[in-house]
Amino acid sequence: LVSMIVDDNVEGNTNIDGQVDVDETVKFTPVLRNTWADATAIRLKLTVDDAYKSFVTIQNPEVDFGYSISAYGRETAETPITVYFKNNIGYNTRIKFTLEVSCAKSSESFTQDVYVTVNNMVKIRGIISEDRTLTADHIWHVTSNLAIPEGVTLTIEPGTTILFDEGVGISNSGTLIANGTPGKMIT
Repeated sequence: LVSMIVDDNVEGNTNIDGQVDVDETVKFTPVLRNTWADATAIRLKLTVDDAYKSFVTIQNPEVDFGYSISAYGRETAETPITVYFKNNIGYNTRIKFTLEVSCAKSSESFTQDVYVTVNNMVKIRGIISEDRTLTADHIWHVTSNLAIPEGVTLTIEPGTTILFDEGVGISNSGTLIANGTPGKMIT
């Protein structure tokens, strides 16, 4: 395995940023290098470590590579492996997958562990038009100014982390509730 191309530009995703985020479907495309004889009828199989099975769904765990690879050649898979990352994953969780590669000319297969770090970051910006709570189970990334209009409440739970882009802030004409505690500060 040379590398794994990560593509989150998938229909239904809302945070297209080239990173693996929660509640997102991602296409993984392996790039392989062959260091032996010609390889034909190459198959790929992706599994997830038992400890992480409740966090992901591998939608097509076994695929044809789509190409033969000549001796000492390098090729990118024709068909990506698609994985859905559920919304129950904590921020910066590192999930272990195993990629198994087999081919017609060998009775042995090659396995490589692949680790994916999942973001649990939600991007927010603009006018908050209805009451909203920023929860501690996500990192909140404010990408442009936030406005809380009159009659709207923004609540920030204890332990919540909010990241602001440079020069970005909050304008408050409504209600802002942010009550951290010594053990669960809002940062």
